[in-house]
Amino acid sequence: MDELDRILLQEPTVSPSREFTRDVMMAVHREAAAPPPIEFPWRRFLAGVCTNVALLVVIFMLLDSAYESGSGPIDTADLLSALGSPVGYGLTAATGAIFGSMMVLWLALRPARRSVSSL
Repeated sequence: MDELDRILLQEPTVSPSREFTRDVMMAVHREAAAPPPIEFPWRRFLAGVCTNVALLVVIFMLLDSAYESGSGPIDTADLLSALGSPVGYGLTAATGAIFGSMMVLWLALRPARRSVSSL
């Protein structure tokens, strides 16, 4: 036997303490008993994205038709008259609802982000 084998055989074996083993097993059982995470609502998210895209398409179509009907760039008066139409009222209300919803979501998620970052 060479000197390295002799040194390695003389070292005591290291084993974890009972408290460490107990703590690890308690953590394993606690994680196993935890409920599964809540899934992200992809259907609702995609519905909102599709609605926003459709709204943008309609807005660009209205702006394009207003631009083509005029003889130059869109005038502010033309834009206000387009927004004064029933379709414009609907677009204004839909845009306000989208921005309002985004603001409510942002305000609702702020405490959640703070509590997660403090962990």
